[in-house]
Amino acid sequence: MKPSTAARSKARGFTLVEALIALLVLAFGMLAVAGFQTTLSRNSDLAKQRTEAMRLAQQKMESLRAYAQVATSSSTPHVTNYTDDVISSSSTTQETHAASSTYSTNATYLTTWTATSNAANTEKWLNVNVAWTDRTGQSQSVQLLSVISKFDPADIGTLATGPGGISVRKPKNRSINVPYPAVTLSGGTQSAFQPPPSTGFYVFDNVTGNVVKSCTGGTMPTSDGATLDSTGATCSDIFAYLLSGYVRFDTSANPTRNTIDNTTDTTLPLAATNAASSPATTPISFDFSNFSPSNPGDPTYTCFSQRQKTLRHNSTGVETTVAETASESGYLVTARFVAYACIVAPVDHDSNSTTAKRWWGEVTLVPNSDSANGTTWSIGTTSSTWKICRFSADYNVDNAIANSEHPLWYRGVTGALDSQNFVVITGNNSCPTDVAANPLGSPATYVNNSTASHQPTGERSFQCANSSCSGANKTTLEPSTLSTDLTME
Repeated sequence: MKPSTAARSKARGFTLVEALIALLVLAFGMLAVAGFQTTLSRNSDLAKQRTEAMRLAQQKMESLRAYAQVATSSSTPHVTNYTDDVISSSSTTQETHAASSTYSTNATYLTTWTATSNAANTEKWLNVNVAWTDRTGQSQSVQLLSVISKFDPADIGTLATGPGGISVRKPKNRSINVPYPAVTLSGGTQSAFQPPPSTGFYVFDNVTGNVVKSCTGGTMPTSDGATLDSTGATCSDIFAYLLSGYVRFDTSANPTRNTIDNTTDTTLPLAATNAASSPATTPISFDFSNFSPSNPGDPTYTCFSQRQKTLRHNSTGVETTVAETASESGYLVTARFVAYACIVAPVDHDSNSTTAKRWWGEVTLVPNSDSANGTTWSIGTTSSTWKICRFSADYNVDNAIANSEHPLWYRGVTGALDSQNFVVITGNNSCPTDVAANPLGSPATYVNNSTASHQPTGERSFQCANSSCSGANKTTLEPSTLSTDLTME
């Protein structure tokens, strides 16, 4: 029997029209997926480029913040210039990063930057811009903004604030206790520094900040990457700590916490270093009598000092620190001070090789008394003599005084001490005092400029509850027992 026509009709498949419609729908779907894939690829590529641009911007910002290039005056070598590399880019200094054998990228980046100083030139506003063109021909860019201080954060307030720790790595990727003008030697583990006006130089360990060599003769290296052999110097191994700081002079009738920090008054020379004279002279004197152990004896030390000034160029605004004798033509003097540096060899106080070597002592300034070395002056309490005040305060706000915070007596020093600063005022004035910094105050204060009497009469370090700083408002922080060690920080 034959199947019916109706049965055959129900068994048929898709028609050609239906297949074409399905194919058309699928084609539209594939076009949408292809468009999405193109957009996803373009956005992924842009994200990669933006990440790379941000890395370049951060790299340039850190380079500017690190003060990577520090020039020196040819007339006074090894004296630090102000950070004249923190300036706006130009057509010759802007940076282009394109594909190369050492740099893999799918775009070409142009890095430019602007540096705008505030009115006092104590900080610069940085705007770093990295621009490129993406693969669609659209201009793209990223921007970073920051503020760079003229002063190291550890020394903010110039002469008033205590130093950072020896474990802190600072610009030039070395201990903060290595003097900034020091030249990094080949290998990057040591640096050479020549305290002005020394004829020799010293080698520092870049990690600890300790002095490890004393070098005489030859030539002090002037650029990073030099080797000791290339200097022609004779170097011997030593173990010593650096003690350094600045001395300013304020000749005003009523010196205050503000005037002593910003004075440009003319300085007076300290005694010249002369080991051959009888008795030997040095700009800094150490009294170890109340501290050093009977065996193996007193620490040894060598000190240097130089009168210096900071000049600001009248047309460019670039600041340079040079010796006091340098010409001021075309410049404005923004600061005058005496820089000093002492190399102190500590002693093994307990015959225990596992404990750090130490030194104890009272440190005083020695005025110049030889007319052949400049103006002579003396310490006293009259208007014709001078009084020495030391910057000292509880900078880390722990209600105690540390060796780094400039006590009257250093006790148990086991590392370098920098920013140990003084101000010299006329003898009939009182050393200015200050209260703790208060960034949230009105007006805000960021630095404690308190000073304590140091010479001719020394006073232990203290803190002030208010501006009167007397009686119950004045708290002595430094222990009276001289055998009590102080912390380093």
